Amino acid sequence: MKKNSCVIEFENVTRRFGKIEAVGDLSLRVAKGRIFALLGKNGAGKTTLIKLMLGQLRPSFGTVRVLGLDPCEHNLEIRRKIGYVPERPRLYEWMTAEEIGRFAGAFYTPRYLEEFLRLLDQFRIDPSAKIKNLSKGLAAQVSLALALAGKPEILILDEPTGGLDTLVRRSFTESIIEWAAGGKTIFLSSHQVSEVERFADDIGLIKKGVLVRQEPLESIKERTKRIVLTFDKILPEDDSVERALRKFFTEPICVTRSGRMIEIVGLGTFDNLPKPGTEIAEARLCSCDCVSMTLEDIFIASVQ
Repeated sequence: MKKNSCVIEFENVTRRFGKIEAVGDLSLRVAKGRIFALLGKNGAGKTTLIKLMLGQLRPSFGTVRVLGLDPCEHNLEIRRKIGYVPERPRLYEWMTAEEIGRFAGAFYTPRYLEEFLRLLDQFRIDPSAKIKNLSKGLAAQVSLALALAGKPEILILDEPTGGLDTLVRRSFTESIIEWAAGGKTIFLSSHQVSEVERFADDIGLIKKGVLVRQEPLESIKERTKRIVLTFDKILPEDDSVERALRKFFTEPICVTRSGRMIEIVGLGTFDNLPKPGTEIAEARLCSCDCVSMTLEDIFIASVQ
């Protein structure tokens, strides 16, 4: 990825809270016009990265750049160029949908309110409805409309569909995909892996503040497979079999044993797998099956 094509850059970023390291020496780049999904369990560091991008936190070490600018030094300029939907949107419940749009519009161009009202109409939300009377799904779409009305260059979403029912999640996701079709950039934090698999271009897997993998979705699925090997006898308890099998994989991610069977989730091209009858660590291989994996399977194997 060419550096000048990036709109979000983390270079060796560490963020500590006292003795706790929420993010550790993390480097990440997001290219313009891509949908980037950051996947990790709760507490993995996803929201911390978003706060660093928004200038709400400073890195303890390293540098963060959004649209080429330091989010802390150029906070107002960056905030006018990005849209942000938090996990739990805080909307003034006593306001109507239109009133909250007028309030937000004071920070943007005069065309903001016009676009906001157009989005409310698209989402079939009554502008005169009070926020407190809207369902959770409609309130989430108001929050999305607020983020999109400024026509941002980057849309940042932090667990945007958490707690929404299936139909609302689908509608919300379709709105995001439609917006991204115009060549805009999306940075999405989520643990809804099966949903992300429908539309993401690039995937980042984060575990305890460390970026485990970052690559295009199709590449991560093509290069990651589950290999199930069955032997003629119970395998030794040491790592002799794993060591012998390493020449067949670029890198093993997860290894599971059960009697005569060993299951390996690994990276590689998988065009040189051992054949039945092969002697491996004094055991004879009876079968070797290569199984494709969903993104959810890969996620679980990588961050467990």
